Amino acid sequence: MKIYCLTNAKSKFVQKMKMYCGVGHEDVEHAIGYKIVYGLMDGYKNKNYIMTCDNFFFSPTLFWDLLKFEVHATGTWRIDCKGWFGVLTIDPKKGSRGQLWYCMHASSKLAIVS
Repeated sequence: MKIYCLTNAKSKFVQKMKMYCGVGHEDVEHAIGYKIVYGLMDGYKNKNYIMTCDNFFFSPTLFWDLLKFEVHATGTWRIDCKGWFGVLTIDPKKGSRGQLWYCMHASSKLAIVS
């Protein structure tokens, strides 16, 4: 059993919860992490919130869709994350300690940093 929670960073209280009940067949276009986060953010859209997630929930598509509703997002990502289309082709593990790589979208609204 998995329970996903939307928590408030200031109060540390759980705002919403969603129980994982298996893969749904209603939306095959998006990954499970996308569906969970997008659903939990209902009621918080168009209120200029900032959402943080880990690499299980991270998706460029999710971040763009949330940005349409004035929800800004930050999160960790994997080098093999779908949706980047090879934007950051440098493998951070091969760099030296302290090196920084980044790539900014032309709109200046989405950036990846490694």
